[in-house]
Amino acid sequence: MHYKIAVCWLMFLIGLSACAGIKETPEGSASSGPANGRLFANGPSDKELYSQALAELSKDHEPPRYDAAKAVLERLLKEHPQSRWAESAQVIIDLISERSRLDARLQKEQKQSKAVEEKAMRELAAIKEQFRAQEEKCAADIVRLKQENEKLQMDLHELKNLELQLEKREKMLR
Repeated sequence: MHYKIAVCWLMFLIGLSACAGIKETPEGSASSGPANGRLFANGPSDKELYSQALAELSKDHEPPRYDAAKAVLERLLKEHPQSRWAESAQVIIDLISERSRLDARLQKEQKQSKAVEEKAMRELAAIKEQFRAQEEKCAADIVRLKQENEKLQMDLHELKNLELQLEKREKMLR
């Protein structure tokens, strides 16, 4: 007798657990809740995986973990290929892949930009050095030319004096 009661209770509990897993979908048909028709789910459902991926992307005070989100979404596609979240998951995976590609491209272009900037800075330093050397040369030439000009002026003044003396002598000799 106790055996029959235990079997009845067991059947009743199994029936309750099966009924608890059935829910209405937006289309109005009944489906089981935990993992697409399985009474005892082995892993997370498609919705749980999708929510987990979105959580990885929208951490409030941390930077998004794109690789972790991509891995979760790929798992969703692998374990639940017919899920209503599959198309959205694929789009997000594609966007994460595109972002990764663009990040790599940005880093490459930043390295190139830095190399160009460093080259330009070296060339600028070389031009500044050449300019400084030319300034020094010009300053030395100016000093030399000023000295030469002063000597020429003194020579010219002396020549005029000599010319005046020559004129005086010629007048005296006449």
